Amino acid sequence: MVATAAQRPPHSNEQRLQPSSEKLKLAADRFLNSVAGDIPAAALDSALAAKDTIGFLVAMLRAAPVSNSTDERLREQQLHAARFKREMADAAGGLFDAAEVADLLGYKSKNAVYKAAAERRIFAVDDGGRHKFPTCQFKDSAPLPGLREVLAAAPNTVGWRILQYLLVPEEGLDGRRPIDLLRSGTSSDRNIAVRFAARLED
Repeated sequence: MVATAAQRPPHSNEQRLQPSSEKLKLAADRFLNSVAGDIPAAALDSALAAKDTIGFLVAMLRAAPVSNSTDERLREQQLHAARFKREMADAAGGLFDAAEVADLLGYKSKNAVYKAAAERRIFAVDDGGRHKFPTCQFKDSAPLPGLREVLAAAPNTVGWRILQYLLVPEEGLDGRRPIDLLRSGTSSDRNIAVRFAARLED
């Protein structure tokens, strides 16, 4: 018997995009259990007051103690990655969740948003295990013209790297940012942004 829409498992696209919530909780528990007892109460309160997941991780990593030079190097790498994501998110103008994107684009459900991301019509970044959508990829309640072609040119490139490509000035573009080429409204500029995006796969 063919399953009806009501019988099919919900949120199939969300499941493809998001990692196992159980694994995420276990990983988070391990991290918090390993450091929480050694973090000063004031630092822990500061982390809990963070406005988002990235801010929380930055604060926790900064306050977490280290036992040797290897731990310190690892923490510095993790802190650098968290700071990079925070800077990129700020430069993007913030991150939408799936419900906000659905409202912006007129989609009927969050699942439609995850489907659009899975098909690379828009892109998401991983924010502490949750998929968020940089606001800069939208204009006038629609994805930027040319964005889909940029994503198609770099099919294996993760969301944070796509965001970095869009927001960082390119020497080969006379210091212009690829996202500004998409916003310019000219097909020639959009084609240049697409051509440069293909280099992300090299």
